[in-house]
Amino acid sequence: LSFLLAYTWSHSIDTASEDNGGGPQNAYNLSADKGNSDFDIRQRMVLSWTYQLPFNPSHGVERLLFGGWQLGGIETFMTGYMFNVTSSTNTLGSGAGTQRPNRIGKGTLPASQRTLQRWFDVSAFQTPAAYVFGNAARNLLDAPGTTQFDVSAIKNFGLGQKESRRLQFRAEFFNIFN
Repeated sequence: LSFLLAYTWSHSIDTASEDNGGGPQNAYNLSADKGNSDFDIRQRMVLSWTYQLPFNPSHGVERLLFGGWQLGGIETFMTGYMFNVTSSTNTLGSGAGTQRPNRIGKGTLPASQRTLQRWFDVSAFQTPAAYVFGNAARNLLDAPGTTQFDVSAIKNFGLGQKESRRLQFRAEFFNIFN
């Protein structure tokens, strides 16, 4: 039986990630785009394990059926990526793209009120005045996190009299509960 556990606690801030939506909101004020990186994941824990089943019959059909089994798994738990809130109306007069809204409230909802259709409080944001940039920060809210369970079942068959060669049957199930 073996286990491996890895935990990461981090925070990444920048002014432009790889996918920054076509550039800064205001090219004359790049510091206004300083915010959470597109790839900012605050916490991530991964547990991997392998268990060699203790059945080891010495001969015959029992050995063929019950010997050489191994189970394994990888469990991943992580917080969600950060995302931008954008205004559906562009008031800058440029005619292209979206802009960030004005933030007038916190924007987050309690976990008990979150759904896929309503992940954050839209009433905490409003369309900026004409020709004015919104004050909402870049990537200010977090998307849903991830919980994933990968499982494997492996059967090793010894080949030949001395079993110096092996054949392996492997069944792997990725994100088994999805």
